[in-house]
Amino acid sequence: MSIEERFIDGFLVQRISSNDEDEVHNANGPALTMWNRITKNIVREAYYINGELDRIGAPANIMWYADGSLYKESYYIKGFLHNENGPAIIEYGEDGTIVKKYYVADWLYSEEKYYQKYPNAAGNPQSIIAEENVCSVCRNKDEFLSAHKRTGKLVCYKCCE
Repeated sequence: MSIEERFIDGFLVQRISSNDEDEVHNANGPALTMWNRITKNIVREAYYINGELDRIGAPANIMWYADGSLYKESYYIKGFLHNENGPAIIEYGEDGTIVKKYYVADWLYSEEKYYQKYPNAAGNPQSIIAEENVCSVCRNKDEFLSAHKRTGKLVCYKCCE
């Protein structure tokens, strides 16, 4: 694993961790961290595994305004916008507004359709996992399966298109 740091006028503004294949990667924390050189506040943290945004149970990409207040949280699994426990993107406006966007396996849902599909998401989160954890298309075992948008069959992320 290697770490690359970038400085502007002697101040650290970016740190990137990479694996041996030169993919952005850190299994133990954020693989990318960026700071505002004027306010010195962190403005972005991103969690990557083997070059893909990936973090289970917490946002994989977090961004802040220069003043340090939260701007945006995005949830990803294996590079896909994905959260079965609530919105996959939450944006916080400087005026206090909050915008939520619901994604599962990179498919955008309205809030109403999302909670119809995942009624336990808000109070009692449950993942959609097949009994045998086998994709109905490629037949590979996969822990995270989702219902295909058109067919409704359980598929892995590689076969979801």
